[in-house]
Amino acid sequence: MSSDPSLAVPVGTGRPGASRTSSSKSVQRSVERIDDRQDLGTIVKRGVSPAPDSLAEVGAGSAADERPTSINIPVTKASSTGDLRSGLASPVIPDGAVQALVANIHADNPGSKTPKPEEIPTSILYAGATHKEFKGVPNYLLIKKVPYFKKLLSKTTTPDAKDLTFDGFNEFAFALFIHWLYSGKLQGPHDFHSVQHYLCLYAMGQEWDVETLCNDSIDLVRSYYHINNMTAPTFRIEYMYAATKSPNYMRKFLAETAAFRALCGEAAAKGVYLSDSMKDLLQKGGDFPADFAQSLIKLAKEDFPDPRKGSKCDWHEHADGLRCAKDDVEPYMTS
Repeated sequence: MSSDPSLAVPVGTGRPGASRTSSSKSVQRSVERIDDRQDLGTIVKRGVSPAPDSLAEVGAGSAADERPTSINIPVTKASSTGDLRSGLASPVIPDGAVQALVANIHADNPGSKTPKPEEIPTSILYAGATHKEFKGVPNYLLIKKVPYFKKLLSKTTTPDAKDLTFDGFNEFAFALFIHWLYSGKLQGPHDFHSVQHYLCLYAMGQEWDVETLCNDSIDLVRSYYHINNMTAPTFRIEYMYAATKSPNYMRKFLAETAAFRALCGEAAAKGVYLSDSMKDLLQKGGDFPADFAQSLIKLAKEDFPDPRKGSKCDWHEHADGLRCAKDDVEPYMTS
């Protein structure tokens, strides 16, 4: 972690991942349940073993931490875990990323002068409810990796601030997006709170039509849910349905994990098969009730396949209609 205060993403109120208590200790595992954040309970079908007794995983840090007014993206190299913990941002630029950026620009423009890092055109992006600034984001990377910015910056190199402001994407997830922009890699989530940031990354990919960002995000969320024996609580489901405009694989995955819990998990009490929060969500209407019903039917008819296991490719966007060239199934995904 960097101690540079300019890299510290503030902990705001009312946003996912903002609640932290300095007295709480982080634990190795946490399990999300449909009705609360407790253990999945005893799984009674298909040999799925239950998770151990759970504790809520809470990062360190105080709500009174000083809050910077902007996030400066450094032009020097810095190591990063690719995740956000304890209310602070990891350095968003991986080792050697700036040098690689300069080399890539030169390779794409062999007849031109190789630019110095400070000569590369950049934009300021604004994220979250408080419009936190992300300064010095290279236009080259935005154009190369994100269709939205390719279209925007092809019209003008100085777009209006409103076109660079994204209220619906929290600044934690946006810092991860910048890291991904430079490196093409993500390494989380690592705790209960950071799951939200990866769901937000998926929503970014949907909004901006970035197939690889969607695929990377869902791979990591599925892996985390499987390793920690978790299913989606209602607030995660509700967020994803509100944050995306049309059917997608993350909606499907979260709905199927909820259905898997309902069918294969132990009932909260005799005759109680749905939590109050799930009943409330179903009563709100929208696309989720039909998706949930579809998931229940699928699981019952197909011998209860666990959506957290199996092929990554089955959960990927494929605009070209082709499956992944190489779809490695990790050992944990079949056990």
